[in-house]
Amino acid sequence: MVETSILILAKNEEQNIVQCLDAVFSQKVYSNFEVIFIDSGSSDRTIEFAKRYPIQFHQIPAEQFHHSRTRNLAATLAHGRYLVYVAADAFPASSSWLQSLLDNFRD
Repeated sequence: MVETSILILAKNEEQNIVQCLDAVFSQKVYSNFEVIFIDSGSSDRTIEFAKRYPIQFHQIPAEQFHHSRTRNLAATLAHGRYLVYVAADAFPASSSWLQSLLDNFRD
């Protein structure tokens, strides 16, 4: 069972997506997580790079992107109890970032 869904929205993030996904997948966490990736019309190599990882990949046309509606779409695709949104140009600060976040829900 997946406890956490990490939701990443991206468009034209080839400069950042490898670092972001490397950091996400290097997490030391005590439960299963999934990564749901929604691309909104990238014209660079974002998609090529992202598909190298074990993600659930979804693509929408750029004109359908809306900050809240696209996040809601990601949430409907998620199976986790906890939803964690990560911007493609934001990088987890440590390999325990996700576990530290989840620990706050243990009590």
